[in-house]
Amino acid sequence: MRSKLSRVEGLMSKFIVVILFIQAILCVFCAIGFKQFYDDIVSKQMFLPKAIISPTADAALSYFTYMLLLNTMIPISLIISLEMVKLIQGYFISVDCDMYSEVRDK
Repeated sequence: MRSKLSRVEGLMSKFIVVILFIQAILCVFCAIGFKQFYDDIVSKQMFLPKAIISPTADAALSYFTYMLLLNTMIPISLIISLEMVKLIQGYFISVDCDMYSEVRDK
């Protein structure tokens, strides 16, 4: 059975996909910036810690670090708020006497 989505939920789902795509692009730029920073600054300083594996591998790992740092771009509270609104609306619909159907006895 197909689940029903309101227009607001459908639009919100599309926005979340767009935000996730933008977040991934920002993470790529940040990882490239990390690699550039490492090549320009860190590799030339004796007192700064060197790369664990290689600068390129550290830049690839930094992509996931930036993904964790930027995950607040996706508004999880918005999703929870919409679910709470649906729950409250469902309650009000179930107790509304004007919605009673004598034909169906529901």
